[in-house]
Amino acid sequence: MLRRPGKPWNASDGHCRSSVPGLVGSWMPSSAGGAFDAAAGFLSSRLKLLAALGAWCGLKGILPIILLSSVLGAIIGSIWLYTRGRDRATPIPFGPYLAIAGWLYFMWGAPVVEQYLVLSGLR
Repeated sequence: MLRRPGKPWNASDGHCRSSVPGLVGSWMPSSAGGAFDAAAGFLSSRLKLLAALGAWCGLKGILPIILLSSVLGAIIGSIWLYTRGRDRATPIPFGPYLAIAGWLYFMWGAPVVEQYLVLSGLR
């Protein structure tokens, strides 16, 4: 069983309910884009991964995970495109960055988000 350092996993924490907003919140824009994009069928695996991450990390973890995975994808993807000599039209998979961001938030998310809020002046 996976558990956070210093905090045991508890099913009553509401993490199972957190998978629903992660799934629905990501499904709605992708289904709307599916009418215009032929590749929208490939989004289902990312939606399932985001729903699982919502169940593991809770409702407060979904937005930081999406933000962190976007930043990771932009930085690592740009470096990858530059070193390979590819252009911006080359598709970059988003799932690995989503998984890395989910793992980072699962392990160290609460202290990192708290430090961000303090540094930004929001707390």
